[in-house]
Amino acid sequence: KEIYTVRGRPLQRSAKLNDGTLIDVPSEFIPYIQSGDSIIKESMLVGSAEYFMLGALFVINILISRYYGLGELGSFNFCYAIAQISILGIGSSFSLILRRDITLYPEKQESYINQIIRLRFFLLIATIIVLLPAVYAFDQKDTHLLVFLMIIFLIKGFDLFSETYYTTYQSLQLYKRFSIVKSLNAFCSLCIVFICCILRLPVISLYLSLLAVAIIFFLFNIYYYQKTKN
Repeated sequence: KEIYTVRGRPLQRSAKLNDGTLIDVPSEFIPYIQSGDSIIKESMLVGSAEYFMLGALFVINILISRYYGLGELGSFNFCYAIAQISILGIGSSFSLILRRDITLYPEKQESYINQIIRLRFFLLIATIIVLLPAVYAFDQKDTHLLVFLMIIFLIKGFDLFSETYYTTYQSLQLYKRFSIVKSLNAFCSLCIVFICCILRLPVISLYLSLLAVAIIFFLFNIYYYQKTKN
């Protein structure tokens, strides 16, 4: 029997069940056997990308407050909170399902990705159709807030489509790719906000610039996934 190291201890390709039956570990599971060092490294890669995204959002809030004022910061946070809460239901459950299915059936990953993106797209449109009239009825005088909310919804929607690929990378244990692409997404969003602030562009330009970044990274994920898959 071959022996594989798991967290510094040997693991043989045979295992004993509770009833004492001795079975062979299927060869398909061998690539998933990792050492303790690999687990720590991959956890750091995933965690660093998530913290970098949160840090970028924190700095973006500071920049908006500094260059556009507290009023615009309040509008941004209001729209972001509404979109985030609405998108949460569309995003979290599907990510868990996608990770499970890709892990079990990696050969069907492209079909699963397309299905999840289509489903998220239709739910996103339905959410926008329901919520925008409600926000408009709440404050009919502040129409620019409605425009900002619409743009933020689109930003979070495209981010959600990209999240489908981020989940795929994690399911296929491509943690380094996940960390690099997601961190680069956050970095570009931060840079585009900084440029808008330095140039004193209208606040609508800031929202549209963030939307452009979200669209570009969604398209980039499609290209990058297809290129590396082939």
